[in-house]
Amino acid sequence: MKRKRVKFWLKGFLISLLVLLAGWVVYTYSAWYLMCRGVLHLTGLYTIDSLLDGSIVKFVEAARYLFLPSLTLGLMLSGVFIRLTRSNMLETLRLDFVTAARARGLKESSVVYGYALRNAFLPILTMMGLQFAMLLGGAILTETTFSWPGLGRYLVDRINFRDYTAIQGAVILFGILVAFVNLVVDILYAYLDPRIRF
Repeated sequence: MKRKRVKFWLKGFLISLLVLLAGWVVYTYSAWYLMCRGVLHLTGLYTIDSLLDGSIVKFVEAARYLFLPSLTLGLMLSGVFIRLTRSNMLETLRLDFVTAARARGLKESSVVYGYALRNAFLPILTMMGLQFAMLLGGAILTETTFSWPGLGRYLVDRINFRDYTAIQGAVILFGILVAFVNLVVDILYAYLDPRIRF
């Protein structure tokens, strides 16, 4: 039951920060060059377009307008996850391997976050995959309420215009996204729980 200790190195952090800033400068210049040549076009998504422009100010402004709709969607789903996490953690902390880890003299934070949380996280991960479909449904209402141009508002507009092919395309895209998220959840299951093998 050995745990790897991850140390924070200031030198490595500063090097990573410098590489990130250098990459941002190279990316900004190359995106600007390609946009001037007409090779790269804007997408219509505010956050991605601000990154393609290389403008941090526009990105912060777009993220500021995303804050309230994101908070609304997050609050809608957070209650389920908080309750599920609490009940699973209380159940996991009563198990024998947690008692054995405490008996070996490990810190309480190592026991809780290193051993108990990883085992308690599996049902939460399942719920995350299932709640993703609800998140997409909530995005339809949230985007319509906050007048934010997105796939949800597009779907509502197409329903009002009775554009059936566009409605079918949006619903198929939602279905593909949900199937992809469920695939990622299954792969994470195998990573988090070594007993599960595909």
